[in-house]
Amino acid sequence: MNVEITGRHIEITDAIKDYIQKRVAKFPKLVGGLCDFHFVLTVEKHRQIAEVNLTSKLGNFTATDESKDLYGSVGTVLDKVEKQVRRSKDRRKGKSRTNEKQELVELMRSSITDVGRAEDLSANPAIIEMQMNARPMALEEALHELNTSGGSFVVFINADSELTNVLYRRNDGNFGLIHP
Repeated sequence: MNVEITGRHIEITDAIKDYIQKRVAKFPKLVGGLCDFHFVLTVEKHRQIAEVNLTSKLGNFTATDESKDLYGSVGTVLDKVEKQVRRSKDRRKGKSRTNEKQELVELMRSSITDVGRAEDLSANPAIIEMQMNARPMALEEALHELNTSGGSFVVFINADSELTNVLYRRNDGNFGLIHP
């Protein structure tokens, strides 16, 4: 952890340095690794201004506070940065869980596709390319998935032969299996 303190119109004393060091000691654990702080402490008449910039693997966080007490400004500005870091971690945690669930749902649906009925196709049909992620399953599983989905066909990797197969619903109500 690197802590840099700049003073404008103020001499940085050992007491201020020690106070800042104590307050920032918990941040490496909070951000999960190395972090760099840059403090700018300013005194203008009766105003004590503290600015901080935290750089970590989670991103850059900045905050500013102004009060009549320099120690109070430093404490408040570090509280603001801590709040930003926690909010950022919560957002990241929520996104990763949401993305995993969406990927799982897309994977489940990607092996089933409904291309439509023959009378719905236009007079000048176009070639529509689809990329499908075939997953390994037994023939019985593919049949069950085709029945529950209501789709026209299922592309899957046959668990027995390890080859790509297509199970489709025929017009006469039966099922067809295409395999190489």
